[in-house]
Amino acid sequence: MKARFIIKLVAVTLLFSPSNSARAQWFPNPALNAIQLDVNGEAIRSQVRNQNSQDRVNNVKPIAKTANTKNFAYRPSVAVSNRNLKKFVETARKVDPVIAQNLERLFASKDVLGQIQKSMVVSGLNSNNLADAYAVYWTTAWFCAQGRLSDDLPKAQMVAVRNQAANMLQAIPKFANATDAKKQEMAETMLLQSVLISASIDKAESDPVLLAKTQAEIDREAKSIGLDFDRMTLTLQGFRSTK
Repeated sequence: MKARFIIKLVAVTLLFSPSNSARAQWFPNPALNAIQLDVNGEAIRSQVRNQNSQDRVNNVKPIAKTANTKNFAYRPSVAVSNRNLKKFVETARKVDPVIAQNLERLFASKDVLGQIQKSMVVSGLNSNNLADAYAVYWTTAWFCAQGRLSDDLPKAQMVAVRNQAANMLQAIPKFANATDAKKQEMAETMLLQSVLISASIDKAESDPVLLAKTQAEIDREAKSIGLDFDRMTLTLQGFRSTK
């Protein structure tokens, strides 16, 4: 499976925007601030830090812990989804009315969230799970920010990242104790933002200047919720610290 596996249909639709700006395809979504893990990033560092010296002596493989990911599953509500889609459009409208219009038309004509679910099943993930959605955003943003636009992403690797995400979320009460509606809001926001990231990179690939600008903006957004891509790399066992 390719790194940017989220619905190509969505990305292609957004590429027909008459605007030539990268921001018209993607916008920094302030709603992601609600998904910031913690101020000092310790929850993330605890999951990506390198093996300690004793682990290396004992040849212990740094595999992501098996988390209880069921804690982050939720029963989806159509009413909540409709509210989330409307909120996503209104957030986009504050930045660029063109992308808002494109999104509004897309959401009215396609079951975008349903198609996302079909794409995620291939990787053993479920869109109705906050940890799974976090893993999709984490990997999509990381690959695009790094410029690795067509790498294969094995199912086991994606599951390892999902387990890391679940471990991080479980350590923070506001996520561990979230209601179904709140988990759904956060998950769908991250999944929709992942679609826009992919669309932006698709548009920018043929323009080195635009590509570099878009990658930098994606990187800044990820940092705003605690994901410092300069300090991690993706392995078969999930993300690992490089510093």
